[in-house]
Amino acid sequence: MPVHVNFRLRRRPDPAPGTALLVSTSDPHVLLAACARLTDPLVFLVTGGFLVVADGVPAGIPNATRLRRLSENLYLPVDADLVPALLPAEAVDLTARRGLVFLPGREPLVFDADRPLKPASFLSVPTPRREGWEPFPAGNPPADQLSSITRILPEMPADDLLQPGAEGIGTETPKVPQVGLGRRALGRASLGFGKGLSALGRLFGSKGLAGLGGKLAGLAAAAAPRLTEELLGKQEAALQRLLKKFREGNTDDALRHAIPIGQEFGRGSQVYASDRLPAQNLSWSLGGLFGHGGAASIWVSNPETWRNLILEYHRAAREAADRGDFRRAAVIYAKLLADFRAAAEVLSRGGMHREAGILFRDKVKQLDRAAREFEQAGEHDEALRLYRLSWMHIEAGDLLRRVGNEEEAVEEYHRAARRVIDQRRDFVEAGDILLKKSGRPDLAIPYFELGWDHRRDSLVNAQNALPCAERLIKLHALAEAHDAFWQVFAEAEDWLKEPARFHDAGQFFNKALECGDLASFQADRSELRDRCRLGLAGQLRNYAKTESSPGTAVADLFGPSRRWSPPVLSDAEFAVRAAVKRRTRDEPRPSRGMTFLRARNDTVTAAVVAPDTGDLFLGFRGGAVVHFDSWTGEFREVREDVGRRAIGLATDSTGVAVAALHESGTDAPLPAYVLEHNVREGSGFRHRARTVVWHECGPLLGLLPLVDRVDGAKAVGVSAIDAIAWYKLPGLVPYPNPGPASPFPPTTHLRLWIVRPSGDTILSFQGGSVAWEERRTTLGWMPDPAPGSTLYTPPVAWLISSAHHVDLAGLFDNATLYWSEVACDLTGEIGVRTLAHVVLGGFRAVAIWRPGQVIGVTATNRVMWLRARSQRFEEWAAGVEIPVPARAVACFPSRRTNEVLVVLDDGGLVRIPVPA
Repeated sequence: MPVHVNFRLRRRPDPAPGTALLVSTSDPHVLLAACARLTDPLVFLVTGGFLVVADGVPAGIPNATRLRRLSENLYLPVDADLVPALLPAEAVDLTARRGLVFLPGREPLVFDADRPLKPASFLSVPTPRREGWEPFPAGNPPADQLSSITRILPEMPADDLLQPGAEGIGTETPKVPQVGLGRRALGRASLGFGKGLSALGRLFGSKGLAGLGGKLAGLAAAAAPRLTEELLGKQEAALQRLLKKFREGNTDDALRHAIPIGQEFGRGSQVYASDRLPAQNLSWSLGGLFGHGGAASIWVSNPETWRNLILEYHRAAREAADRGDFRRAAVIYAKLLADFRAAAEVLSRGGMHREAGILFRDKVKQLDRAAREFEQAGEHDEALRLYRLSWMHIEAGDLLRRVGNEEEAVEEYHRAARRVIDQRRDFVEAGDILLKKSGRPDLAIPYFELGWDHRRDSLVNAQNALPCAERLIKLHALAEAHDAFWQVFAEAEDWLKEPARFHDAGQFFNKALECGDLASFQADRSELRDRCRLGLAGQLRNYAKTESSPGTAVADLFGPSRRWSPPVLSDAEFAVRAAVKRRTRDEPRPSRGMTFLRARNDTVTAAVVAPDTGDLFLGFRGGAVVHFDSWTGEFREVREDVGRRAIGLATDSTGVAVAALHESGTDAPLPAYVLEHNVREGSGFRHRARTVVWHECGPLLGLLPLVDRVDGAKAVGVSAIDAIAWYKLPGLVPYPNPGPASPFPPTTHLRLWIVRPSGDTILSFQGGSVAWEERRTTLGWMPDPAPGSTLYTPPVAWLISSAHHVDLAGLFDNATLYWSEVACDLTGEIGVRTLAHVVLGGFRAVAIWRPGQVIGVTATNRVMWLRARSQRFEEWAAGVEIPVPARAVACFPSRRTNEVLVVLDDGGLVRIPVPA
């Protein structure tokens, strides 16, 4: 059995004499310069350069590293020692077939000690190659017939794009009304007082004073329009007059005096120094829409006035669209409200797809929608270009097929399939794309075969392999010859004999039975049925060897397909019961110290534990959140029923602060969730803050289980597929940008702060990898929900055993128990050891008791005490049964009481003593 040793270099106090040089370049000039200073050197080829061996190597040779000889063909730097050290005989054996050069921070370099380079190998000049002369090939002859005609539309001038829809908008200047003395005096007082408060706020750094001053200044502008040299009052009066025209129904007259509202103000913007509303040339102009880079003019008015004007602009645009004047509606949206998406939508509604496509492409920057608009406009070349830029190869293929280019359409479908494989390693989806879009099994089968052939490469590929096999046998069953069918079927039989494939076996063999209904498979139908029944019987036999209850094994395997007769199912049920009864006759009964409690008569949907105190928090489908004190055995209500499911819980290490994420229960364009913060005070909990979390970062994973720190403040992380949204405590203030010190990758499941004397470090567990000390390594598993689990987020078990060691555990790949030991040495290198444990039916929950000690609860509610030994798990004590029909969904350690807390899906809680 080969032994893998991780060698590393350690600096030695005194450098040894040099006997070789490593020239880290392929440039022969540098090599010759180094050889010129040596006596009778030998040159060997290594990766990235040359190894030069001589009797003595002086110091100071440029572009070279001095090496010393540890054995005949083993070299390392003159100031380094090899750790672990090698005996002379071991060094000779290690380099018997190849020479090695050890360097710090990289793999050893290999060279052939029996083949030194001759000078001619790097001094010779290759003979120049001269191609034979040939005349230019003859051009294509003229076409005999015309096959297609393409209409190329010139770019429409920007000023003429929507010119017909802009008549009578922004062409006149309104007159300014006068105001009374009372309103002028009130406005003058409010404006002066407001300016004073704003100045005090800026002086003392008080945002409250500055904000109050701004409000009073706005009140002044609304109350007396002729203040501040009549400017503010004139502008406010002009806008009020404009608003009055809209409200009186004089929409056309009002639009002639309209002023843009949605423009952005940047550097160089200044207050508009006039009371005369500028005459608006609202003719359509792409240049005008996209801006000219100049400074904007700011109109000063009451915010309420602007809100009312926005409503009137929207109403005028809707009325124009309802009567069929879509160009005029687009002008109002684009020029007056700067809402280019709405302008493009209304143009598309009016059938002006080319103009809508230009807006979506150049202003809204939504290339997929722009491509669809250009396709509807008949500009297929531009639509195809945008589809490809957006990686929408399926849509591009559909477009090419509609225009009659079948070969290029199939190539686009292949690009879509390759992208799916590169992005997600999903061979099933890749093959389905070709099968559904082209209708050709010969194009889809290679993708399914590729996914099936990679079933043993990784856990992700293993999950993708079974659907590939199901599609392969279905396609091969349609062929005249069934050799390929039986080959895949035989490979599947061997693969599904593994205990971890219990559920996969039931799914595959029942799918394979469907092939027997095909007319082309009648001759082989009996053989197929017999082999499927034998495969299922083998799984039941393995199940009875390890499980203590028959459970629903027969129903799970044979499924609800009704393809098996009642006598077959009855015989299988009887056989399993008899085998389990014989095996479990002498097994131990449930532990006498087991205690059954009930937190609530509701379904558990979230669970988390405080790692330092063992305080347990449970969330329920009705929205309630309950706290369990393992020391006193008492339940406390943190949050009563709110009618909305709790989908995530987070707490700090002591269980003082707890955050809960609930579904909002409202119908909105984007799904929203309610995040709440509660704090323990005395014997109860007090509500502190509540906020709404919008579903904008992809599908939510829930809350990170531990209250974290962002820029020194406590924060709760809402984890999603694409990003993490942070909310600072206690007020749940959104903190969208944690800064460069916290670059959290997506799909994060866990973040741990680890205290060290040299400074705290962070370990983050996301996807199938961990990051620690700016290094990343792969674990090979990621949290996966157990079959039938009611928890919204699959839990992760962890234990910080030291400042350099962390244990992680969870369920993955058909409810298999995975445990990983992650170690980070002083140099920042990460080492990982991962073990997996399989039982028939899989696990439901997992917890970590001590370093290397894992507690697992199986699908039949059997608690197993497991200890990591070398490359496998062994039980350190006899397992116990939880004699209740409810299923376990989570389990947590309670080290203060030397118990494990098993959470049941119906709101029950079981306290089980941990054996010594």
